[in-house]
Amino acid sequence: MSRASGLYRLQEIDLENDRLKGRLEEIRITLDDSAEITQLRADLAAKESALATVQAASTRAENEVEDQRLKIQNTEQALYGGSVKHPKELEDLEMESESLKRHQDTLEDRYLEVMLEQDEAEGKLTQSSASLEVAESGQASQHVELVTERESIDNRLANLEAEREVALASVSKQDQDAYEGLRTRLRGVAVIVLNGDSCGACGLTLSASSRQLVGSGDELIRCTQCGRILYGG
Repeated sequence: MSRASGLYRLQEIDLENDRLKGRLEEIRITLDDSAEITQLRADLAAKESALATVQAASTRAENEVEDQRLKIQNTEQALYGGSVKHPKELEDLEMESESLKRHQDTLEDRYLEVMLEQDEAEGKLTQSSASLEVAESGQASQHVELVTERESIDNRLANLEAEREVALASVSKQDQDAYEGLRTRLRGVAVIVLNGDSCGACGLTLSASSRQLVGSGDELIRCTQCGRILYGG
């Protein structure tokens, strides 16, 4: 095994390790992110509050209509019950009765409006509750899949750690240090496979002598343009 091939195998392990750890972070964020659910729950709470408000208004309006009906009943009982004899008092009672009836019409109209508002509020609450239920169900299904994927990734990472130990056994400390330094500087890709006679990363064409040295594998040959270790494949 050439020096570059040992580092290339190590890099394949490290790149897969990086990718899987990145995916684990994505899963963690998704599992922790309940912004949509939080918003839907807040919306449901607002709809419940709105319905409670209109229900209270409906109860008040209904009570006002009933109170007005009783006032009219008492007034007409006095008007037609025979207990009042004086014409002026009878005239006043008749005027009061008509006024009470007009106000009752207003109260009944208001009660009808509030009942319509209540129906609308109940409809919005039902819709909001259904949206939350769908979102929570979908999130639960998604979370089951993500937790399963996370467990699979954890197992694969454990295997990669063992594979890395095996790969390191064929790499000298000097080459490992060079590789780690390049990985840090070059976004994880320290070793690159040749594309014909060119660097597979930056496209620089190698001289014949450099190509021969890369092929021999006895030395670590680095691209003079991007600095990566070249591997013949």
